[in-house]
Amino acid sequence: MTLAPGYLVVLLRLAPGESEPRRTIRRVQSALDAHQQADVLTALTTDGGTVLLPLTPDASAQLPALLARIGEATARPATAAVAAAGALDAVPDALGEAEEVAALVHRLDLPPGLYRLDDVLLEYQLTRPGRALTRLAAKLEPLAGNPVLLETARCFVRHGHNRSRTSTELRIHRNTLDYRLGRITKITGLDLADPRGVRLLDAAVTARALL
Repeated sequence: MTLAPGYLVVLLRLAPGESEPRRTIRRVQSALDAHQQADVLTALTTDGGTVLLPLTPDASAQLPALLARIGEATARPATAAVAAAGALDAVPDALGEAEEVAALVHRLDLPPGLYRLDDVLLEYQLTRPGRALTRLAAKLEPLAGNPVLLETARCFVRHGHNRSRTSTELRIHRNTLDYRLGRITKITGLDLADPRGVRLLDAAVTARALL
């Protein structure tokens, strides 16, 4: 096998499913073979694995389609943490970066999808210990006794402040969501009608999850 000059390091994780383990690995491998005929290095498991895709000009742009193909082939939602290695000796560092991204995605219970470091920069920075992290997490402490409002805040942040998707996941009416968000504002003092208040809510939810 001739190695490529550089690789995209992809840490693949499949959501739990009922499929037979060996069949899952075969289906993932088939999806990879259909995606790219060039030599792809894989170490697959029943829950995903590590994939090294040759670094080409359009390799990164093709990743969403690949992830969708894997999800369809396995009938299991797929998540991928990705980092680029422009040279062979950069692969270990890229793998380390992808592992950190994957760990953040898991700890924060982010939805299935494709994630790079740029997608979780704020969350990554918040993993650095310090007084600010603790104080951010404390912003949500007034909600500790109200799990409904706390989950509403998490869901609102997880869906990028999209009220339609938030109310759909929570299975509540939009008016009920607006009422809950108003209660969150009143209890925490974070004004969710103000961009700064929303940014602080994002950071507080992340900090609380990390701690």
